[in-house]
Amino acid sequence: MKVYSVTEKQWADYLSNFLLDYQVYAPIKKENSVDYEEITTKKIDAIYYDGNTPITPLKAFNFPIKENVVNIKKSLPQLIIGVPNCDLAALELLDNIFLGEEFLDPCYKENRDRGVIIGKDCYQ
Repeated sequence: MKVYSVTEKQWADYLSNFLLDYQVYAPIKKENSVDYEEITTKKIDAIYYDGNTPITPLKAFNFPIKENVVNIKKSLPQLIIGVPNCDLAALELLDNIFLGEEFLDPCYKENRDRGVIIGKDCYQ
């Protein structure tokens, strides 16, 4: 594992570049809660990196409640920022179930394959 250190300005520039090739989601704080929102260049400064875990679980990105299996139009890959590491541990459990040797869910696999996740410490 490599560790990189960047300034806030460099990070904002990286995110701006990612927006060209990815649908970027990150936690945004609203009054009393934190939840993932799709990020645009105007929202980069609003990304909430500290404290509370987002309301929406990470599995919603890879295992949506409802999915249109007929529509073949593919969207951009997803970049999900600020995922608590406790959610990443739960994602590993889902991977073991839906990407396992006994059963492979092709929709789940496709969603996982087209996503990049950047985690953070879990404060809870």
